[in-house]
Amino acid sequence: MNHTARFAIIAAGAAGLLFAATTTAPAHACPEPGGGSLPTFEETNPELFAFNGRGWGHGVGMSQYGARGAAVLGCDVDTILETYYQGTLVADDQVDGPIHVGLAPHTPTADAPTSSTVRQLDGQVTWRQNGTTVATQPAGTDWAVQIDGPDWVLTAGGSVQARMPATQPLTLPLDGQTTVKLAEKDRRYQHGHLRYDRVVDTDTFYLTAVIDDLDTYLYGLGEMPSSWPDAALQAQAIVGRSFAAINLNERRNRQAAGQDGWRDNCRCDVYDSVFSQAYVGFEKEAEGNGATSSERGHWGQQWADAVDATTGRFLTYNGQIASGNYAASHGGHGDSSAFVWNWDVDYLQAVDDSRWAEAGGFPHDAWTETFTPEELGERADVGVATDVDLGPNIGVGGRVGQLNQDSAVTITGTEGTAVLSGDQARRLLGLRSTRFTATAPTYDPPSGQVLVGDWNGDGTETLGWYDDGEVRLRPEIGNRFNDIVYTYGVPGDVAVAGDFNGDGQATVSVVRGAQWFINNRHEGGSANVRFIYGRAGDQPIVGDWNGDGRDTAGVVRGNRWLLRNTHDGGSSDIRFAYGRAGDQPIVGDWNGDGRDTAGVVRGRRWFVDNSHDGGRADRSFTYGRVGDRPLAGKFAGTDATTNAIERDGQLFVRTTLGSGSADERWPW
Repeated sequence: MNHTARFAIIAAGAAGLLFAATTTAPAHACPEPGGGSLPTFEETNPELFAFNGRGWGHGVGMSQYGARGAAVLGCDVDTILETYYQGTLVADDQVDGPIHVGLAPHTPTADAPTSSTVRQLDGQVTWRQNGTTVATQPAGTDWAVQIDGPDWVLTAGGSVQARMPATQPLTLPLDGQTTVKLAEKDRRYQHGHLRYDRVVDTDTFYLTAVIDDLDTYLYGLGEMPSSWPDAALQAQAIVGRSFAAINLNERRNRQAAGQDGWRDNCRCDVYDSVFSQAYVGFEKEAEGNGATSSERGHWGQQWADAVDATTGRFLTYNGQIASGNYAASHGGHGDSSAFVWNWDVDYLQAVDDSRWAEAGGFPHDAWTETFTPEELGERADVGVATDVDLGPNIGVGGRVGQLNQDSAVTITGTEGTAVLSGDQARRLLGLRSTRFTATAPTYDPPSGQVLVGDWNGDGTETLGWYDDGEVRLRPEIGNRFNDIVYTYGVPGDVAVAGDFNGDGQATVSVVRGAQWFINNRHEGGSANVRFIYGRAGDQPIVGDWNGDGRDTAGVVRGNRWLLRNTHDGGSSDIRFAYGRAGDQPIVGDWNGDGRDTAGVVRGRRWFVDNSHDGGRADRSFTYGRVGDRPLAGKFAGTDATTNAIERDGQLFVRTTLGSGSADERWPW
């Protein structure tokens, strides 16, 4: 069974400070779990991708904060468990220990360690092998355990204290009074014994806590704040005991069938991490007594009392012990194991616990994670993200499920598409649960014609817009408070942008039919220069055709390019054929030699030429999508022009000419 998504509350005493420490439930009837209201989501920047979600964890079985809310509202432990695990009963059973807890590795994918440091905190402990004492460690000392060739070696301060063959396990018995601390775990241990097993033919080993019985194991379970109400603590004790028993019995059954029985990379029944259950050893019992004491603290005692009050009690289904999956919070509604994990368990069904969750007070029952298009695109490896969509089959609790359930998260970007399951998206994006919605950025760019120019003369070209006589230029990317806004021309004019007087600053002019009205300033009024060039129906273009530092007029007629080097009418100074009729003409100084030359975009294919003679393209590449508006400019402040596309008010910029992911995204 997969329990990796379950969240654990390890620092139970500290977590309890988030709430009033109420341990006695009020004397009133237990309400139905559903029908409550949950916190609303905060507003986010509309130019970011937003994932709004609820809860923390996988959403199957018991919600720990829901159980807390139920207890606060007056529900008893049996009602809590039989609500979250439908069709189950809480009943007596007996499962004998010992139980083996994997301390290292603590998950199936973690590496086995090569060393372990044991600090003896009080009294002394004896190291044993095959029941024989091989060394005695005094109080207050740090001893390291390592493998040296064929041997176990115990060292203190670099000095060898003992050496024995590594063909047999090394053990450190604990008596329930004397306390040791593992430096690599930063945790104390007091029960059972620590066992070191060499991994065959390596210098690594398995480190296991072997605990005599299930209740003693539960004393160290760091899954719930000990300050919570008794009914919640007892529910946690019962599901923790049931989960441990299931795993212990499964290992014994495998061994009874002649198999090795152990997990792949440990000698354990359960790991000490949230992959199984968070076992924190004596740290749980010590809560409330100070950081170094070996005595049980008042919070630790309260948790131990809950364990003792439920001793021998298990969650059962059809007379058999049931596995008690749980998570921190379902965010007001759980989902079935069939939807979340693709395997159906009768008693793990969706539960509306919104009323209990409301009373539980979980601080993350409305959370939001936001990403810029660049951040989301990098996480999903799709270039710059442009859209996100959730599949239609969302769980009844609001979760995004598996790929084979038509419940995927689809992230689209400039360089591809990523299709993820809900859990893949949760891990990739660092979300708290798979119960989320996703929205793409919304932009409100001006309508009309997109322009590119160096509006302030700083050497970098940026966006501008022209809409029926209204000019809006943005000289600084992202700074909408520094826009240049004015009126020039009349509705129906076509805008062109360029440095018409050679002062290093681009301005906006208009073409009306074949009449050109050149404006050398960022304001309305009369044209500085006017002339007639080309014909009505030609596509006007602007560029520095001869490299003299001034932009002048040009037109494209079909695939004929007719360019003029002065601000007056007359015949073209340069003419050639390039591209095809219907291509989108673009202009740029593609090689950085100071002269603008021709380019065309056909679909998403770009063809650029470094000379005024037509013929084959000097360079071709793909960029953007069909339907994007191709643009060209010196976006990186360099001598050479590079390519970009405008899509929904965003400019996706390449800082070097060619294909590939956008290097920058500039929202309007």
